Order: sequence, then structure tokens, then C-alpha cells
Amino acid sequence: MTLPYERSRAVILTRTFLQEVSRDQNLSQEVRGQANSLLRHYPDDTDIFSLARLERAVEDLVEGEPIPPIMALWTAKFDDKIKG
Repeated sequence: MTLPYERSRAVILTRTFLQEVSRDQNLSQEVRGQANSLLRHYPDDTDIFSLARLERAVEDLVEGEPIPPIMALWTAKFDDKIKG
């Protein structure tokens, strides 16, 4: 089972990878263009952390009923697990 911090880290590191691919002059224009195209709508760190905070707020609103762990998709923890 993927934990929220693992999912968040993977998405953030994938964005970094796509950015590197899009700038790599050793790769074809087609590959760099596809990376740029994917990045156009790819979530950034702010999006991921905002979603995590939203999940936490929803969890806090549910009276006495914790959200099952399976529903937690993201994490807003700024620690070594996320950064890398």
C-alpha cells in the first residue's frame, strides 16, 4: 500500500524529472516537447500541499468519524520524506 508521503514524494520528484527532461539538449525535440506538454497541467508542490491541507480540514470536520486511511492521498509534511 502506498502511503501519502510516498505518493506526494513520487509526484513531486516526477515533476522534477519531467523538468529535467524538457531542458536536456541531448534528447530529441519530440521527447522534450512531450515533457513540456505533460508539465503544462502537472501538479506542482503547492498543489500537492494544498490538497493535503484540504484533506486534513475535511477530516477535522467529520464529527468523531475519522476518514479511513485509504482516503488519505497526499501529505503536507515538509520533511526529508518529501524533499528527498
